[in-house]
Amino acid sequence: MQILRLAALAQLQALSFEELFRLASRAEETCVPAGRRLLLDSGLHDGLALIAAGSGVVRCAGEAIGKLAPGDVFGALSTRHSIYATATLHVVEDLQLLVFSNHAVQSLRVSAPETVDALLAACSDDRHERGAACAGPRPQPPPRTVSAAA
Repeated sequence: MQILRLAALAQLQALSFEELFRLASRAEETCVPAGRRLLLDSGLHDGLALIAAGSGVVRCAGEAIGKLAPGDVFGALSTRHSIYATATLHVVEDLQLLVFSNHAVQSLRVSAPETVDALLAACSDDRHERGAACAGPRPQPPPRTVSAAA
């Protein structure tokens, strides 16, 4: 995996060059074509999966319960777990996933624990909160004057 590809992901922009360098050798890119289904809590993603491109609908018992898009993460190491163990992701647009296996994360934790902490912290932010933080504080409306009634 190329370091520049990692740095381009919104989730990882806060990481240092050294952290990205350490992560690059342990990341795997996977493409899941549209029309496929993934069990969110499956062994396939026993680590951490970041969605770089594409989208999908999260379903449980046939009901749509959410949507995942670029910037979202899932997997056993994600801080945002599905509340349903049998939830599936129905891929709407081809997904490009960046996957860190549990084994890769554990081996990195031995050699560079701060890198794992930075990765997990970066991926724990909600993509909407991250977007709002990048946009900065919302401007305050100008103060209104109220005239006193005589």
